[in-house]
Amino acid sequence: MLRAGIAWVGLGLAAACATATAIPFDETRALAGTWRGRMTGRSGSGIASLTIKDDGSFAGTMYLDGEDRDFTGAITVVRPGQARYRSSQGFGSVVLEDRAGARALVFRPDGGGVASVFAHVR
Repeated sequence: MLRAGIAWVGLGLAAACATATAIPFDETRALAGTWRGRMTGRSGSGIASLTIKDDGSFAGTMYLDGEDRDFTGAITVVRPGQARYRSSQGFGSVVLEDRAGARALVFRPDGGGVASVFAHVR
């Protein structure tokens, strides 16, 4: 019974990922604003908040048990629909996605690992 439940959860996550649609953008200004989500980086993994400026620079805080960690970085648009990030927590690619009508910003580290996902705060 437990295995069946785990299988259904796995299928649900796969379906959710499969239904995400990339939202093209050609300027970092399209990402500006406040975002909240779950972040994985050099300092660990936890709930985080992130503020991105029009120029692509960002600052945020990861809320860890016992100690919060501030982080900074910048996003650069390489070409329309393709962006990269470099931060105090690592570097990789950035994708803006539509997930069931909500905007999600996904940071995927180079070399694999767990993506950090943020939802836009309205």
